Amino acid sequence: MTAVYATIIQLNSLSPYTYTYPTAISNSGIVVGNASEYLYGTGSLNTNMHAVEWINGSVNAIPELPGYSVGSAIAVDNAGDVVAFSANTSSGYVSLYRYSNGTETQLSPGLLNIQWAEFDSSGNIYFGALPNNVYQDEEYTNGSYHSISSLPSVSPVGQSGGDVTTKLPSLNGQITRGWAENDAGLIVGFSGPTGYISQSRAIVYQNGTVTDLNTYLPANSGWVLEYALAVNDRDQIVGFGTYNGTYASFELTLPLPTYTASGAMAAFQANPSLLSISDSAANIQSNLDNLETIAAATDIGTITLTDNGTPTLIVTAAELSTDSAVLQDISGSFTVTVTGVSAKAAGSEATQEFVHSVSVSDSAANISAAIDTLASLASAGKLTSVAITDSGIPSLSLSANQLSSDISALQKISGPFSLSVSAPTLSETLTGATNALGNTLTFTESTGQYTITATGDGVHFTVSESGVTDTLSNIQALKFADLTLIVAQTPGSTTVTTGNVTELYAAVFGREPDVPGLAYYQQELAANPSRSLISLAETFLASPEYANNSAHAYAQTPVGEAAFINDSYSNLLHRAPEAGAVAWYQANIIEPILSGLTAGTQAYSDAELHAHAQVLADFSQSSEFLGNVQATTQHPASAQHWLILI
Repeated sequence: MTAVYATIIQLNSLSPYTYTYPTAISNSGIVVGNASEYLYGTGSLNTNMHAVEWINGSVNAIPELPGYSVGSAIAVDNAGDVVAFSANTSSGYVSLYRYSNGTETQLSPGLLNIQWAEFDSSGNIYFGALPNNVYQDEEYTNGSYHSISSLPSVSPVGQSGGDVTTKLPSLNGQITRGWAENDAGLIVGFSGPTGYISQSRAIVYQNGTVTDLNTYLPANSGWVLEYALAVNDRDQIVGFGTYNGTYASFELTLPLPTYTASGAMAAFQANPSLLSISDSAANIQSNLDNLETIAAATDIGTITLTDNGTPTLIVTAAELSTDSAVLQDISGSFTVTVTGVSAKAAGSEATQEFVHSVSVSDSAANISAAIDTLASLASAGKLTSVAITDSGIPSLSLSANQLSSDISALQKISGPFSLSVSAPTLSETLTGATNALGNTLTFTESTGQYTITATGDGVHFTVSESGVTDTLSNIQALKFADLTLIVAQTPGSTTVTTGNVTELYAAVFGREPDVPGLAYYQQELAANPSRSLISLAETFLASPEYANNSAHAYAQTPVGEAAFINDSYSNLLHRAPEAGAVAWYQANIIEPILSGLTAGTQAYSDAELHAHAQVLADFSQSSEFLGNVQATTQHPASAQHWLILI
């Protein structure tokens, strides 16, 4: 589908000049030329004229060479470097110079009648002039210029008017002449009677056909386009004519055939010429690699995103690098989220043009090393997510200060992880990260150097040593030089706490709770405060660690139930049941639940699970167990007394 009309803007003049004359346009859209007090074709070097450039529609003066009074810019490259000439109105000689980053560098003194100039893609400059009144093509390379017998085959950038003087097929019986050509072979110029500028019409020559540029504008546009003087590889044309009856210079962008993202590649392969794309952000990002092939050939005019609002493209870090030309071609407002960014590169990637946010994917070690940078990005809204690539439940190593100051980055981590935090050297209040599966505070000395005190609220506790007291919460473990202590709430009789969870770990698995597991159940109980101890016990009994252990494949007989009770005692209390205990649990808990059911059926297995959970819920709350493992004043922390209750 082809758009009906071209887009056109007026190139304003530089005060106090009346007229403008654009001579070249780069592929980046920078236009150069001159502002003058005379209408084209009616003045001379003695008329006041000044070199100018237009950037994004705004006109700026280009300084003349010192000692020269008039001049014009005649070529421009994509970086904005300009070739211009300054003229001495007394001698009629002109000097060619390069204007770059605010500095003029003289290229050639004492020439007559500069005919044209252009850059090649390497920054070399070619121009035609009349030294000694004889036309000669010149080359400026390596800091000097010299005559050349023939022009090299170059890919011109920002062609100057006059470097193509091709006579073209007639338009409406008038003389038609090409004035400039782009890399795709599109020629622009004018058609009309010799010597009658006001009767000329700007034209474009493409695929063997001459077309009046005015046909690309609506009838009521107010424009009459008379001369087309330069064209770039994006089919942007500059020239002059009249606007509402008054002389005016213009920049016109030809309408382009428009395709969807998926259809653009086929169209490009059939006819490698400039095209536009209109599609959703999702479809653009799905076809990035194909679109980059087209963009690399500078054959994408514009890409229009059809989404409402400000659409977001999600690209990988590799695509951001390799497909940047596509992003440069997108018009209008949009943002980019970059995925798969390494932790180390996140800071630099987030500052790239177009990038709104980054998603990090890296190892726990690399994320730990870059956590400060990630926190800065998160606070600025530039960090979307963090994925840790290590298997299992990886652990991040942080300082106490980072636990507090970098919490915004920790909250962006998806998936399970735990924290190992170095204890502060000064008294501080620390709260473990709520989304971590376990927070372990690490100390440099052995347990005997510290005093651990519960505050009594079931949440906070303190650790003191040599005048330094840390007030802690949501810390599941304390790692000292000699051993690690588990921190849990006092077991509840009506409300389940992490203390009850610790008892179930011992009764069911015969071990201390692992820190991630304890933190998981702490989060589970916080989200479901009404969950019963029996329900939690059923979860433990159904876990792979327990169910996949062949030692727990108890026969569905009284002998099998007795074995279950004996094993539970051994796990929790490390002794055999007291006399009559096995028979009591069988008669009062297990048998009433299994009564009337047939062994080997699903109903029996479900009921047996519930019966075993009731047994565990009853005797796991044993004060004997807590006395065996809790660290107290009477029983200081040791390998046997590894539990801190708060």
